Amino acid sequence: MSKTLLITGASTGLGAETARHLAAGNEIFVHYNASKKPAEQVAADVEKRGGKAYLVQGDLSKEVGCRTLVKNVQDQAAKLDVLVNNAGGLIRRNPVKEFEWKLMEEVFALNTFSAMMITSLCVPLLEKGEKPCVVNITSVLEALSGNCI
Repeated sequence: MSKTLLITGASTGLGAETARHLAAGNEIFVHYNASKKPAEQVAADVEKRGGKAYLVQGDLSKEVGCRTLVKNVQDQAAKLDVLVNNAGGLIRRNPVKEFEWKLMEEVFALNTFSAMMITSLCVPLLEKGEKPCVVNITSVLEALSGNCI
């Protein structure tokens, strides 16, 4: 049976590979923020592997971006079976000793708040899905080049 999936941060890395791996027979919303060309390639790969792909854009470090993304999915899908919260990153690289409060807020918004907000906004679609599930993907930052203090 065909599943409907939303994968955030699906234009590159783990999100892209997840979309490709789960493509066959499924409908996949391929989310991207600024990486449209790579997202288009992922969507083409999903289609080549027997899936249906939809590109959806949104800056998930902002509440309005989260809301817009989910609204776009709701406009195109009657249900959601799987939500993969994969979007994340450092926004920009700074030495740890030079972190600015605003940058920390932006990083936390993208890596934490967005997963919470997207999940909350997707609940109505997930409730209509068959055995719905949410998968949260995180990664480890090696801030001090592998050295412990």
